[in-house]
Amino acid sequence: MKDLDKMQKLIGNITEEDLKHVDCSVGDVLGIFVPSTGYCKYAVTPNHIHPSYMFNIFVVSGQQVIEPQISIPDNHFLSCVLSPDVPHQEENNEKFNRYYAVMIDKVYFEKIYYSYTQKEIPEFVWHQFVVDIDIVFYIKQFIYEYENGVENYNTVLLSFSDIITHKLVRSVLEREEYKDNLLCEYGIEKAEQYLQQNFGKKITIFQLAQIANMSVSHFDRIFKKDYGYTPFQYLLNIRIDKAKKYLKNRDQRIINIALSCGFSSASSFSSCFHKAVGMKPMEYRKAYETHYISAEI
Repeated sequence: MKDLDKMQKLIGNITEEDLKHVDCSVGDVLGIFVPSTGYCKYAVTPNHIHPSYMFNIFVVSGQQVIEPQISIPDNHFLSCVLSPDVPHQEENNEKFNRYYAVMIDKVYFEKIYYSYTQKEIPEFVWHQFVVDIDIVFYIKQFIYEYENGVENYNTVLLSFSDIITHKLVRSVLEREEYKDNLLCEYGIEKAEQYLQQNFGKKITIFQLAQIANMSVSHFDRIFKKDYGYTPFQYLLNIRIDKAKKYLKNRDQRIINIALSCGFSSASSFSSCFHKAVGMKPMEYRKAYETHYISAEI
C-alpha cells in the first residue's frame, strides 16, 4: 500500500489489511480516510488510540458512530473531534458507516490552534460541532491530488492541509458564518454521499430528490451540472469502481460481487463491467493478480 508509513504516523499501528475497505489519501501532516466498501478494522479495535487529532465529518444522515447532541443548520454537517491518545472504539456493525475521517498531526494542529487562541488546547473527547459544506470541496481536492499524483502534488497537499485545518479550527471555535446560499450544493452533496454509501441497494431518483430536498427535475438537472453525469450514470460508475476493489480480493466470488454492487445477476454485472472497463470481471482480476505478483517479484 502506498505511503503506509505516513498513515501509521497519523493513525498508529495500523496494517494494510486494516485499511482494505478504506479509501486513503495522505500527506506529510494530514490524512483523509473514507470507509468505502466496509469498516476500518482498526477503528473497531477495543481501546485503540491515535497519535494525531481525529476529525470525523458525517455527511450521510443516520450514521451510527456518534449520537448528535447539537442542532445542525442547513448546508452544514455534524462533526466531532478526538484528541490524541484517547482510548476509543467504533461499534462493529454489519452496515458500515461512511464518513470523512481527517487525521491531523498533533504538533501541526496545535500550532495552528494556538495561533487563534494563544491558549493551551483542551482535550477533546468526541466534542461535537458543525462544519460548513465548503470543507468538502477542499477534502475532495486533497483526495484528487493524492490519487492522481500530478507534478508537485505533495506541495499542493500541504496547501490543502493548511486550508482544511484552519477551517476545522475555526469551526471548533465557532468562527465560521453560516452560508444559506449553499443550500442547493448541500442537498446535492447529501445525495451523492447517499449513493456512495448505498451503492448496492435499489435506488430511485425520487429517493435522491427527497434527500436533496428538491423536485425530481431540478435535482436531475443540478446533479448532472455538478457531476457531469445523470444520477444513475454516476451510480453505475460508483458500482464499477467498488467492484474493482472487490475483484482485487481473490476470495470474493463474481456473483457475490455482482449482488453486493447492486447488479441483478452475474451476466448483467459482466456486461456493464466490460462496457465500462474494456474487459470482463475475471479478466480484470487476472490482470490485477499478474501485476500484483510481478510487482512483488
